[in-house]
Amino acid sequence: MVAEGRLSPSDALDLMDSFLHLEEAERQEGSQEGGADGETADAKSSGSRQSPDWVTRLVDGIEKATKEAAEAVNWSDVAGQIKEAAKKGVESIKGTVDQMSKGGFRFSGFGQRDSVTIELPLAVASDRTLKVQVSQGDVTVEGGHDVGSLTATAWIRAGSKEELETRKASWSAVIEESDGSVSIRQSEHTVSEDYVLRVPRGVKVDIRCESGDISVTGTNADVRASSTSGDVVVVEASGSIEANSASGDIRVERADPALVDVESKSGSIVLKSVAGTARARSSSGDIRCTAAKAEALTLESVSGDVIVEIIEGPKSAVSLRSVSGDVVLDVPPTADARINLSTVNGSLRCAEDLAEKVSSENRVTGKLGSGTAVIDISSISGDVCFATGTAAAGSPK
Repeated sequence: MVAEGRLSPSDALDLMDSFLHLEEAERQEGSQEGGADGETADAKSSGSRQSPDWVTRLVDGIEKATKEAAEAVNWSDVAGQIKEAAKKGVESIKGTVDQMSKGGFRFSGFGQRDSVTIELPLAVASDRTLKVQVSQGDVTVEGGHDVGSLTATAWIRAGSKEELETRKASWSAVIEESDGSVSIRQSEHTVSEDYVLRVPRGVKVDIRCESGDISVTGTNADVRASSTSGDVVVVEASGSIEANSASGDIRVERADPALVDVESKSGSIVLKSVAGTARARSSSGDIRCTAAKAEALTLESVSGDVIVEIIEGPKSAVSLRSVSGDVVLDVPPTADARINLSTVNGSLRCAEDLAEKVSSENRVTGKLGSGTAVIDISSISGDVCFATGTAAAGSPK
């Protein structure tokens, strides 16, 4: 690409340096996996090893971008994105590569680029589902409006000013209706599209973003939200709430009653004032759950702390686990539960005098009240702390 004039020598050096970061991240992850299955480092570094699929897709994306518009891509920025993702691990790299391989290179200094904003009425009945699908862009849904509306902002690129003005004048959001849903999706000829949607309460929401943040507030209905690379925020929803991000933080607040299921591969998770049942998983990030009215909780982090405050309940089972991180739980003094605390390489702190208490260096069992529910807290490499009615050390405020 340098010889053909499609890539400058300095940009090529930046990309080569970023690929070294990719190789190091992959090598470290491979070494961890190899330790589990007995594979030697020599085997991992042998010439027979093939490049992962996501590396191939990144190279193909760079090749395509240089062919289409060599001067349009800010390659220094691209290299920086790759290095930043490499710091967070292979899962974050994959999310960044997904974005780039689908056209997510940042363009500057080439052709014409401008934004256009439109406002449209949007009628979504409470018995319908609002579906949104965006490749690049942020999506905001605001519930509680008597009259629905859509504000959409699109970034459009063209080879000339005249072509740009024509595309801006002809662009409109793609809206499709069916018996059970109203669907909005990004058009094929825009760089990104941001949406602000205002709907009545009770409208179910289903949002998919490849690269962008998602915010849903005040709908008081089911929510499904997924972003490959971006944060997800859900406030004042009820019913089934599903939120996923491959690389981004997730926050669910004031969900009552709710069945919450959230997962982030690389990012923190916050649950605040959630009533009902909640399940949360993070591969790399802390999980905080405050002011919970819990029927049941299952919270798991591979690399991060799990900090929980229950103000009512639990009625069923609470399972809190971390492979590499501390686990802290604070429950009401009136809680009825059997308690199981354990850690392999960490300390145990149980601030309460439990009935039927049995303790050892790495394990404590006992009972609060009648022992109706079951509380199971464990960490492989981290401390475990349990208390009732008071903020335990490190517990959420």
